[in-house]
Amino acid sequence: MEKRKDGRFYFAYANASLHSLAKRQVFKTAKGSSAEIILADGSVVKLNSASSLSFPLIFDNTRQVDLNGEAYFEIAHNRDAPFRVKTNTSEIQVLGTKFNINASAYPEELNSEVTLSEGSVLVSSKKTHVRLMPGEQAIVNSKSGDIVSRTVNLEETMAWKDGYFRFTDQSIKQVLYELSKWYDIKGVEILSESSDRFSGSV
Repeated sequence: MEKRKDGRFYFAYANASLHSLAKRQVFKTAKGSSAEIILADGSVVKLNSASSLSFPLIFDNTRQVDLNGEAYFEIAHNRDAPFRVKTNTSEIQVLGTKFNINASAYPEELNSEVTLSEGSVLVSSKKTHVRLMPGEQAIVNSKSGDIVSRTVNLEETMAWKDGYFRFTDQSIKQVLYELSKWYDIKGVEILSESSDRFSGSV
């Protein structure tokens, strides 16, 4: 692994042994931090706060990584080797595309979300599957395996990767929850939640 001047982490394997190539690497981010990783095939992964990614140093015909938490992916196109992301609730398969996954890294979040920015992805659970188009989000129920899709605001959903909080018509509870994840704030208690809604970016 090499951290270069651009702040990205590059995983090189030119001098690695066959034994080390077979091992899966695990990269983790602490609460309040993020990191950008360049995989062996040139795919870019940006990990959000308190997330982890497991991956091999070199890919074979099946490019597969395992995600716990939230990450934004820009996948290098390879028609002969589909890229798969496995989470605790679903599997996402792509050829070359850009998408975001929030895979229940935090105990307060019962569902996983897959949001597509560019290209096409197939989201599969133990029960069913859904193909997404750009601007759509699949919500996977972690208990039942049901998947529902909807159109979302991409700017808001993916704001975190550019260092922003963006809220549209959110309750104070939702706003504080998002802030507490990034800043690792514990013990936030709302004694009396009002019906006020909040919109804006920070």
